[in-house]
Amino acid sequence: MKKILIFGCGQISDAISELIIYEKAFIIEGYVLSQKYISEKFFKKKKIYPIEEIEKFFPPNNIKFLTAVSYKNLNSNRENIYKNIKRKGYKFENFISKSARLVNSKIGENNIILENNNIQNNVEIGNNNIFWSGNHVGHDTKIGDNNFISTNVVISGAVKIGNNNFFGVSTTIRDNIEIGHSCVLGAGSIILRNIQNKSITSPKSTEISKVSSDKLKKI
Repeated sequence: MKKILIFGCGQISDAISELIIYEKAFIIEGYVLSQKYISEKFFKKKKIYPIEEIEKFFPPNNIKFLTAVSYKNLNSNRENIYKNIKRKGYKFENFISKSARLVNSKIGENNIILENNNIQNNVEIGNNNIFWSGNHVGHDTKIGDNNFISTNVVISGAVKIGNNNFFGVSTTIRDNIEIGHSCVLGAGSIILRNIQNKSITSPKSTEISKVSSDKLKKI
C-alpha cells in the first residue's frame, strides 16, 4: 500500500483521512503544517511535521503528498500550499473513493474525489481540486485547478470551469456553460448563462413562516 503525507489538520483533513482509512487507500505516515500553526504533537495519533523541515524526515523521492485543506480565500491558501510543496520536489497522489465512478476521464494530480461522485465520459480535471460527496459531472466537461465542489452539485455536459471557484451545495449548471475564475456560486444556485470572473451568485433563502410550529394542527 502506498504511503502519503497529508497537509492539513482541520475538519477537511479529518473527514478525508477517515475515508482513506476506511477504504484502505493509503498508509498515512503523518500530517504536515506550517510551523507557526503547530500546537500539538499529534493529529489522529500520527505525528505532525513542520513543512519548513519536512525534507529532514521524508526525502522527496520516498513519499507523496495530498493536501486536505479548505476553500478559504477562494482556494488560494490550498493553491499556495500545493505550489510550495511542489517546489520542494515532492509529487502528489490523487485520492478517488472506491464508490466514485469515472469513465474515460483525464485527471491531474492532488485531486480529492469523495464517495458517490459520478464523472462521465471525456471529462478533464486539472490539479488540486476537491470534489465532496455525491456530485455529477457531465460528459466533455473541462475543470481547471484549485476548485472546491461541495455536495450534490450537478454540472451538465460540455461545461468549461476555470480556476479557484467555489460551488455551494446543490448548485446546478446547464450544459455548454462557461464559468470563469474565482467565482462563488452560493448553495442552490441555478446557472443558465455564462459566469464571468469573480462573480458571486446568492439565491434567496427559503422564507420562514410567521406561524410557529406549535400552532399547526396535529395530524
